[in-house]
Amino acid sequence: MFQLRLITPSGELLSTQTEEIRAPGAFGGFGVRAGHTPFITTLDAGPLAYKTADGWDAYAVIDGFVEVDGDEVIVLAEEAEHARDISVEAELEAIKAAEARMVGRSPESDEYRMEAATIRRATARAFTAKR
Repeated sequence: MFQLRLITPSGELLSTQTEEIRAPGAFGGFGVRAGHTPFITTLDAGPLAYKTADGWDAYAVIDGFVEVDGDEVIVLAEEAEHARDISVEAELEAIKAAEARMVGRSPESDEYRMEAATIRRATARAFTAKR
């Protein structure tokens, strides 16, 4: 077991003992168990899943950093929300609306990139909620 802490700009959302985590790294997903080699990496959008004595649970996280050090993993995320608090239907609607706003825009435009970021966040959130 090791300590998992999830922190966002609004404060600490989670501090719990866990057996294992699975996280969306910027260079691919990864897992951590007790005794893992220390490292720091960037976080991508997706589910941060963690296993406790009661089973698996998850938060949708958006961007940030993960530090694995000894008996503690600290996740610093730009955004995070517990899977149970996410509406898959609302996220799918957000994706459809963003796709509609992208039509006719240049991929190099700021508006296009903003809508692409909305789709990325909504997809990560919907995927997390469906798990």
